[in-house]
Amino acid sequence: MQLIRNRYRVLGTLSETLYGFVHVCSDLVAIANGADSDESRVVLKQVSLSRAMGILNAPRPKEQQAPDDPRLEKSVANALRRAGGHCNIVRYTDDFIECDNLYFVQDYCVGGDLYEHLSRGDRQGTRRLPCAEAMSLVEQVASGLAFLHEHDMAHRDLSLENVLLNDDVCQIGDFGLATRRPYDCTDRVGKAYYMAPEVVAGGKYDGKAADVWALGVMLFILLTGSPLVTNAPTATKSFQLMKTAGGIALVLEAWGIETSQWGSVVDLLSRMLEVDPTDRISVEQVLAHQAFGEFGTAVEL
Repeated sequence: MQLIRNRYRVLGTLSETLYGFVHVCSDLVAIANGADSDESRVVLKQVSLSRAMGILNAPRPKEQQAPDDPRLEKSVANALRRAGGHCNIVRYTDDFIECDNLYFVQDYCVGGDLYEHLSRGDRQGTRRLPCAEAMSLVEQVASGLAFLHEHDMAHRDLSLENVLLNDDVCQIGDFGLATRRPYDCTDRVGKAYYMAPEVVAGGKYDGKAADVWALGVMLFILLTGSPLVTNAPTATKSFQLMKTAGGIALVLEAWGIETSQWGSVVDLLSRMLEVDPTDRISVEQVLAHQAFGEFGTAVEL
């Protein structure tokens, strides 16, 4: 089995990325210090620097989505370590360069991601979560996101696929599109279903406000089993309904979604999915919303 840095023994490959691979490894130093085989597992994200620079330096049309940038990820990873980390953010324990590869060392999350959790379909054949479960998960993600925003970082690629489960705890991961300058963003980044309207439109935008939109889309998908719109195009029927009074409620009604047991969750969704980012609530306001208290998940700020 491959040994990296004379410390990390590769046990398997989790995925292939644009710039390399994501491996699950055994940390031999942790084992020497008494950790068992499960406790010693870590994730190594391998980035080919030559490939990354070739892609990042290549000409790109403005309307084309920007690729992940390992330089941004390294900067954010270092900032997270300095800030002490957060229980709802994947922990970056180290990074190093070896043989033209940049490696990020992260905690191994055994529960997969939220998209996989939703897709298991063990809820009477539906890909939807009960409202209480969805709110509990989103509260955890919002808590991690609030930590990022408090330290002037925006994720910019928040999605079900980028939230991992570790012992039933949600942890935000994949910071390849994150920024430490959230107020002057111009790159068109993120997954199509989660992009805020202002990101799709081009020009400058607030990365923190765009994160809240993506969080709202996550909650919408967890509750309905379906994304709201693709790329938030203004011509779609759902988007047009959202721009009217009671927009999200009208969308849910048009889709035949029963919301009588949701309490004020519809109001929370409406405030997170405001088309105008200046009217959108902050993640701190998300956590303070009464909807969490109704489901016994209120956070003390």
